[in-house]
Amino acid sequence: MKITRLKIVLLLLGLLLGINISADNAFSRYGQILGNSSNEGKMIEQFAEHAAAKEVDEAMALLTSAIKGREALVVQDFNSRLFPFFEDYVEIHNAKTIGTSVFPDGSRGTTHYIYIITKSGQKKPLMISFRKENGRTVILDIAPNKCVPGRHPSCDDGDFEEEDDY
Repeated sequence: MKITRLKIVLLLLGLLLGINISADNAFSRYGQILGNSSNEGKMIEQFAEHAAAKEVDEAMALLTSAIKGREALVVQDFNSRLFPFFEDYVEIHNAKTIGTSVFPDGSRGTTHYIYIITKSGQKKPLMISFRKENGRTVILDIAPNKCVPGRHPSCDDGDFEEEDDY
């Protein structure tokens, strides 16, 4: 096995966190996360386009199955929070941070800390989380206008809430 700096860092991180993993497994898991991020990036663009066009069914198709039985609340959330956020969406900004996440139910996935660019050129922060369900990548959570210092490259470019608990 070739020892690289990344493998050493991952081993040390595992030791510090009390996780018993091999360097190859850690590297493989990290590679899987990064490999999946391009698919998630496409899903973010799809969701943004559907939300900007107020296409409820198409946007809901990208979400977790946990919304079953709560579709009316999800539609209400789309109308009150998400559609207004995306209404002047042009594109996803190229600055982003992707982190691994453990969700309250114990499942694991990734969270993207990104910005959208509006028609007026404004950068608006967005936090969007993904996980796999039955082999399918789904959107688990979307937090518009939430800027997370240390995750978003900058939190002082606009009028939005700063998130402290991440």
